[in-house]
Amino acid sequence: MFKEILKEFGLELIGDVTKERNAYLAHTNVGKVCIKERTYDVSTFQFIYSILDHLGGKGFLNLPIYLEARDGKKFFKKQSKKTYTVCKWIHSRRVDFNNEEELKSSVSLLSEFHHHSLGFDLDQFKNASLNTKNKIYYGKILEIFSLKLRQMYQYKNIILNKEKRNLDLFDMLYLDSFDAAVHDAKIAIRRLSKTQYYEKSMLAKEKGYICHHDLEHHNILIDQNSKLYLIDFDYMIADTYLHDVASLIFRNNRSLDFIDNNRHKIILDAYQKYVEFDSDDIEIIAEFLRFPEDYWQVGHQKYDETLSWADERYVRRIEKYTTYREERLRMLESIKEYKKEVKNGKH
Repeated sequence: MFKEILKEFGLELIGDVTKERNAYLAHTNVGKVCIKERTYDVSTFQFIYSILDHLGGKGFLNLPIYLEARDGKKFFKKQSKKTYTVCKWIHSRRVDFNNEEELKSSVSLLSEFHHHSLGFDLDQFKNASLNTKNKIYYGKILEIFSLKLRQMYQYKNIILNKEKRNLDLFDMLYLDSFDAAVHDAKIAIRRLSKTQYYEKSMLAKEKGYICHHDLEHHNILIDQNSKLYLIDFDYMIADTYLHDVASLIFRNNRSLDFIDNNRHKIILDAYQKYVEFDSDDIEIIAEFLRFPEDYWQVGHQKYDETLSWADERYVRRIEKYTTYREERLRMLESIKEYKKEVKNGKH
């Protein structure tokens, strides 16, 4: 299979192919390459690679180098409906979010990504697939949060309609956390509706901002020369950069088990070297963080997508949410103090 795929990109397989997380490392006649397999429609690929081409054209060079297939496209679609991309292998390691300097460098990288995304033209996707249109978030987050809240109630009803003897541990843990998650979701929606999120998101639309939207530490690489790279663009969306800043704060804290509720200060202070926040920006970020996205997501994976995960994996995910909820609320209290300092001109 890999020989056929690489042939489409003008490459010859000369060594082993090994699985590396959600990709494959292949040894070819031009060196090491990374092969990724996906099931996206063509429109979604065009969305992703149009953004990457735009970023590269604007001078953002902290990206993998994707190779073109024989037809000139940067992906190859097999009859099996699976689609493959190939990029040059980056000799690197993941950044360490526990290292303050590497975290600050990651924030700088993110701000550069946002800056270079400016001017991206979304008009070319007016007639795109629904999957692609769902990546355009401008002004829609309240609508999206409200939909997810309704879905949380649907997942609760799925559980309640089961016979008692058919309930599993995840079902019971989901119900145990339901009231708290709904409480947080409603507060986030109410408070976010009182901010200028809509206006700021529509301004982001005018300017053409794009968000990476998957800022896990394993998606930021650092090479031996301390150059950082962003990878894995499958979840990119169009929205205000505040969305990404909130995402980085949450994922940074989660990767460190919320042991330090001041990590947000490092991220916010570092980002403000490039873009100055006002107190409303901080409120928007806080309510993005308050919404129980992780609780909704694991319910969605269990009851809508019905992923074939082992029961233990589902249980670990819901237990993580429960464990981290109180820490997240403490972090939000700390962000509230940061907001006051911004309002008083101390940042």
